[in-house]
Amino acid sequence: QNALVKPTRPRMLIAIDGAMLSCFLLTLIFGMAGYIYAAELTDGNILNNCDSASDFFLFLGQLGCGITVVLAMPMMLLPCRASLLEVVDVLVNGPHKTPVEKEQEESLPLATNDDRKQDYQSTSVQDASKEPSCQKSDSKVHISDSIVIHYVSTLLIVITCYTVAVNVPGVAVVWAIVGCFMGYLLSFILPCMCYLSIQKRYPAHALESRSWVWFSWIVLVVAIVASIACTIQTITSLIKS
Repeated sequence: QNALVKPTRPRMLIAIDGAMLSCFLLTLIFGMAGYIYAAELTDGNILNNCDSASDFFLFLGQLGCGITVVLAMPMMLLPCRASLLEVVDVLVNGPHKTPVEKEQEESLPLATNDDRKQDYQSTSVQDASKEPSCQKSDSKVHISDSIVIHYVSTLLIVITCYTVAVNVPGVAVVWAIVGCFMGYLLSFILPCMCYLSIQKRYPAHALESRSWVWFSWIVLVVAIVASIACTIQTITSLIKS
């Protein structure tokens, strides 16, 4: 946003939509080219259809894929670890306060000049008594603040990913199972659940019309049923094959 000359909303939408469209077209071209190259004999890993020993450029492609995976591991691992520790911390220490709730607690009425003069003498005395209580309220230790838990959770995630990657026959199996469930989860289930939760938690900001709420419930139910049916169908097909 700060890199734009005029960071207005239309210009931001153009930048975001342009980036998403470019990534979509690039991915589509690579996918179609890979399938056209070998048609029905296309392997889950397209590099298996190529003989890199006799072609230097194919070897560079495999090397580039390996470097991409290695460098992408921290980008995928850090959000995964942060989300995992956040969920565990909520289960252990209770729900966290949202930024909106913190802002409402910290919002204070504006003081006039007379109020400042009247309360000036008592402020210094009250601050000394408030410091221990403030320190006590902020002394709550979260699970994500522990360095040991950071190292242990990172090691467990890496070992789990490595074990699954070694034992799974191919990447096509992972995409077949994860694609059915996670596709519905990220595209339909989670957005609808977040919208319904926000509408219920902050009724003052909710819309007068309940049409979007009913629409979200319909999409949520249909997406859950479809994700379960597709996942079961995919697993059954993989077992039979």
